[in-house]
Amino acid sequence: VTSVHDLILDQIYPKTETLGYYLHKYYAQFLRNRTLHNSCAYIAVSNSTKRQLSAFLEKNCNSKKNIKVIYEAPHPKFSISTSFKKAEADLQYFMCMGDFSPRKNIPRVMEAYSELSSEIKKGYKLKIVISSSIPKNEFGGIAKRLRIQKYINFEEAPSLTKLIELYNKATAFIYPSLY
Repeated sequence: VTSVHDLILDQIYPKTETLGYYLHKYYAQFLRNRTLHNSCAYIAVSNSTKRQLSAFLEKNCNSKKNIKVIYEAPHPKFSISTSFKKAEADLQYFMCMGDFSPRKNIPRVMEAYSELSSEIKKGYKLKIVISSSIPKNEFGGIAKRLRIQKYINFEEAPSLTKLIELYNKATAFIYPSLY
């Protein structure tokens, strides 16, 4: 039984023109194809993934196999917690995350945020969770161009405990993925 999260590798991998990128991409495609061909049954994480997988199997394996959709659930630690009550002084915020791929659409989140009234921006910061300091320069430049840098906070590589706290205290989680 094979769990399938996604099948469109070109959408997942950031586009770069390096030998390492192509080697990794083609190796991943080879392993994916071999694994899917040799599996007896599949778990898809969504109906969309089930449709992708079904089309892939019909085209590449000339077969229809058992595909069951089982939606993913968060780790129990991510449940809403009363231990993260907001203090009176806590500023409310919108949260987004995902710096490793253009499909996460962080620049568009920043553009949309910049369109909010200054009253709303004063009441709701934008917290962007990033995995490392590398995207800070790019996103910081966008924030400066949009004149919203004073309203944005970057949360770099938060611990699991901190990430759970960020989710629990956020007014809204924003995830406008391009894929």
